[in-house]
Amino acid sequence: MLHLAKVLGQKSSGSAELQLLAYQQPDTTWHVIGQVKSEALSIEMPSEKVSYGEGTLVVIELSDDNKVRSIQDATDWILDMLAMPTFLQQEIERLEAWRQSLTLESQELARRNLEVEARLEHIQALEESLRKERKSQQV
Repeated sequence: MLHLAKVLGQKSSGSAELQLLAYQQPDTTWHVIGQVKSEALSIEMPSEKVSYGEGTLVVIELSDDNKVRSIQDATDWILDMLAMPTFLQQEIERLEAWRQSLTLESQELARRNLEVEARLEHIQALEESLRKERKSQQV
């Protein structure tokens, strides 16, 4: 499970104290962990021996037994999240243009349907007129 955490300190033994701030739920939404509930988590740093300064925000992936699968600086991740509204706005605009296009197509189809119905009524009226004319000629 992905977590956003703040580095509280790093020990020379290769472990670090982290404060978990938020976690990603299965539906990919994020849940903020309340300050009261948030506890320091002591973790063994991966073998890369990456050092994070106190206060650094990191994204960590924890296994079910709270073992670190991966850890990375959260800067790029946060910047990507901040850029998301721009992407979403572009998608909203694209979808709105698509919706308008579909509305125009729907209106055009409705107009054509009315034309076809009008022609059909005209043809039926002509057929009725021909029937009456044939009846009058037969008499």
